[in-house]
Amino acid sequence: MINGVFRIRMWRVSLSPTKALVSWRSNVAQRVLQGVCFSPGQEAVPSVSVVLGEDHFDRSEKTALLSELRPSKNYTIVILGCLMEVSCGIPTETWVVTQPHRDSNPEIKSLRPTGEHVASVPDAPSVITLVGGSSTTAAVTWTFRDTETVDIQASLDNSTWLNCTDPSDNCRMSSFYDDWLPYDRTGMTVFTHLMAGHKYSLWVRGCNHVGCGAARSLEVQTGMKVAA
Repeated sequence: MINGVFRIRMWRVSLSPTKALVSWRSNVAQRVLQGVCFSPGQEAVPSVSVVLGEDHFDRSEKTALLSELRPSKNYTIVILGCLMEVSCGIPTETWVVTQPHRDSNPEIKSLRPTGEHVASVPDAPSVITLVGGSSTTAAVTWTFRDTETVDIQASLDNSTWLNCTDPSDNCRMSSFYDDWLPYDRTGMTVFTHLMAGHKYSLWVRGCNHVGCGAARSLEVQTGMKVAA
């Protein structure tokens, strides 16, 4: 599996003005996976960290967080799969546009309350996006806008609500804070131990000291298990 026969599928999503996620799935379990990111001016991205990853016998599935980006920039993302450091396939590339710095919009500033603040439950997440998965996992990102959210909860098929802090929950939660948007909260939930080829409804909601707010859902279908 060298000299250009790697097959890599990629997904990407912009989380904030300075952060983005990229997920990929390859047809082999590489020992080395190199990611190189550039802006139009060939400016290297300072921080790339893998936040989710699985290496199987016949494939590799990873998700990486790109940090310290600049607002409203178009970044090209190049992934190069290698079995060994000198045996690499053909680079696969995609692109992502970071979100603008919303505080620079005077109309948004004028919408923020100036009087006494009344505590309330968080609004539903503004968006839920599928960013990766396999036959037994599904990873989604979510964003809460202008809300005092303390805890994030997830539910599979709108059944039991989970904090994803215990291994028995079969889910994991990560939050990505951004100094540019102090009132927003963005993160990722990974649902695990799913059934292959099955359709699920994935739910996310935010909670604070007042209670839990409205939820938002996304329907996904897991892939079919590949025979070894």
